Amino acid sequence: MGSKLTPQEFEVSKITNNLIKKSPVVWFLWKKKYNWPVEFVSDNVETVFGYTKDDFMSEKVMYSEIIHPDDIQRVQKEVISQSKTGTSSIIHEPYRIITKTGEIKWLNDITLIRRNKNNEITHYEGIVIDIIEQYNREKSLKESERKYKVLSEQFRLMSDNIPDLVWSKDLDGNFTFVNKAVCEKLLIAKDTQEPIGKKDMYFAIRQRKLYPDRKDWHTFGEVCINSDEVVLKTKKPQRFDEYGNVKGKFMFLDVYKAPIFDNTGKIIGTVGHGRIVTKEKEAEKQLQKQNKEYEILNKKYIAQNKELEIAKEKAEESNRLKSAFLANMSHEIRTPMNSILGFAQLLKDPSLEPESKNQFIDIINNSANHLLNLINDIIDISKIDANQMNVIENECKLNEFLFEIYQFFHSEVSRKKGQLKIVFKKGLADGNDVIKTDITRLRQILINLMGNAVKFTHEGLIEVKYILTKDKQLLFSIKDTGIGIHKKDLTVIFERFRQSEEASTRKYGGTGLGLAISKACVELLDGKIWVESQHKKGSTFYFTIPYKKGTTPKLEKKITIDKSVDLFEGKTILVVEDDIHSTLLLEIILKPTKATILNAKDGFEAIEVCKKNTNIHIILMDVQLPKLDGLKTAKEVKKILPHVPIISQTANAMHQDKQKSLDAGCVDYITKPINKKELLQKIAKYML
Repeated sequence: MGSKLTPQEFEVSKITNNLIKKSPVVWFLWKKKYNWPVEFVSDNVETVFGYTKDDFMSEKVMYSEIIHPDDIQRVQKEVISQSKTGTSSIIHEPYRIITKTGEIKWLNDITLIRRNKNNEITHYEGIVIDIIEQYNREKSLKESERKYKVLSEQFRLMSDNIPDLVWSKDLDGNFTFVNKAVCEKLLIAKDTQEPIGKKDMYFAIRQRKLYPDRKDWHTFGEVCINSDEVVLKTKKPQRFDEYGNVKGKFMFLDVYKAPIFDNTGKIIGTVGHGRIVTKEKEAEKQLQKQNKEYEILNKKYIAQNKELEIAKEKAEESNRLKSAFLANMSHEIRTPMNSILGFAQLLKDPSLEPESKNQFIDIINNSANHLLNLINDIIDISKIDANQMNVIENECKLNEFLFEIYQFFHSEVSRKKGQLKIVFKKGLADGNDVIKTDITRLRQILINLMGNAVKFTHEGLIEVKYILTKDKQLLFSIKDTGIGIHKKDLTVIFERFRQSEEASTRKYGGTGLGLAISKACVELLDGKIWVESQHKKGSTFYFTIPYKKGTTPKLEKKITIDKSVDLFEGKTILVVEDDIHSTLLLEIILKPTKATILNAKDGFEAIEVCKKNTNIHIILMDVQLPKLDGLKTAKEVKKILPHVPIISQTANAMHQDKQKSLDAGCVDYITKPINKKELLQKIAKYML
């Protein structure tokens, strides 16, 4: 008959049981049998394993069954090997178990071996501890260390591949980091490890010993204030002008230094960045001298400086906006490239159905055109920056010109789902609509504005019209019932890389360059552009260009390319192209014409071919050739075959390239990627 617990002993027992239940430590008593059936387990087993005490003690679940399959053999070997040694305990390497809910946990297991009087093992008594939190912490720490190592290596690579000087120092002025530029341009150290733990003067003194007769051989910074001390004292980043001699040559540095703080806010050193600005400083001195000599122009210089400051602010804002542009540029390029490369691979499948093949080819063509438009936008922005956008005026029938653009977008709108209509209203009667303007720029403006209207309008109406104003301006308007523009965005909508909403970039795509290019083109034509809009109700874009009345333009005879006719049979065409794939493309395009095709891979070879074949009827000349470029080659060929027309072809897309080709003796110009129909029409124009 057992004695009852006193109230005090009962309370202690109750507290002990509660502690065990809340503890991550579970006590097991296993029988020495196959699968290690549990004879006893502490009450808190369910908090760690998910299985109840009864699950184990009734042998519904065996302990070996819940050990992770990848760990069970190791745990078994540890038990067997340690049991044979006669030891009284086993300390397992951490292993995993699978809980009742399927969760994987890591455990520490310390097992005591129980033996009978005959020294035979009867039971295993173990303390099992849930260490999943410790394991996750260690895993997180290792991952942090790995990321730190990667970042450290990347920082080293970046800093060693820039021309500027980058370094850091401790509180005593000893280097703790330098990049290659510091070693090569300032300290003359053998590598980036040599300066670590040393001061600037160590290297200055070493250099002087090499040339003791040259007092100015290495004096950098000694005549300047100790900028490190200034930064440490003020505890603020500062900019300094530092100068001195390095290997006998005077050098100016534009230096920026800042204090380094540890996690507790304590200063532990300084970090510095320097840029060699010797030439800039010399130019500054020269400018100061000139200012003294030309004081009468001082007011003008002040005004110019103000303009430059405004331009600088605009440039800084532009650079900030470029970040947004670059953020989605990868998406804009990779998306069509994904389609081009992906469907090009699918075309290799010999079992591909003709219908699928044509569909894939259409997708590739559309994606390539999208990519080409993106490249053209970037080139146009570059032309605007380089001030290389020129006005080339031609006469055109405005109504016919606008109707062609209208038809293009009308067909695109008809493919859109939903109720969307596009209408065109002319402002001058046919016959009175002949104007003189830069047709290319006007087309570019209209396509950008109408393209935006179609992109951002899902239903309703798009109205395109123009009128002639009293002050002899052609006023164009493109009105839509689309998503509209927020009032706050109306002031920046024509800036580069900007769209009405940041979400528009993700939802509708685009680079945010179209309106900026349109604005530049309008201003190039001496016009103005503006917008009126209400969010979610629609927008109207207006622009003007001067009205210059023209005469009826002469109509060029259009040559129809009939696939059933052998266009150039009996004719000889010389293809001068160094790229084998471009050569193959031209040969495939020209093969059905029955013309004789001659090839040359460079300028000198082309000249030799022309000397040996005087019956050449036309020449396709690539501009960028090895050994002798295409334009120089064209000039030499014209000396041999003066009456043979030459059509230049190039991947360059700048306006002056066409004029350079004409100046070299070419009759026409075609840009890559080459359009088959356009190429055949140009050849036919000059050969038939």
